[in-house]
Amino acid sequence: MRTIPSAPLRRASSDLDLDAMLHPAHAFVQPAAVVDDPDLSIAEKRAILIAWASDAAEQAGGAGPLRPVAVDEILDALRGLDRAAQATADDIERCRFALRQRWRRTLLRGRARDRDEDRPGRA
Repeated sequence: MRTIPSAPLRRASSDLDLDAMLHPAHAFVQPAAVVDDPDLSIAEKRAILIAWASDAAEQAGGAGPLRPVAVDEILDALRGLDRAAQATADDIERCRFALRQRWRRTLLRGRARDRDEDRPGRA
């Protein structure tokens, strides 16, 4: 029987990423740092903040991060993330609308030009 070497299940760097997502207080100082992180997608930011809120709600004091973070601070960061995502979606829709309008005007001008060229006596 022939054995095929398999790749390791996890890389060391992915372990760090997973730990940061599951225990955000160990990787981020405050929720705003999660929101401002350019390397994270909106879904990743949301998952990290939700995990952080869950951890903060479970901890009534005692053991935990060096600087406990209030759940309200985390929820404010989530709301800000939602506002930013909505603004991005609104910007995309405005661009699509403008492109559709421009396309329609171009199409109508082309049709009018074609009609003018089809008339007898016009070159």
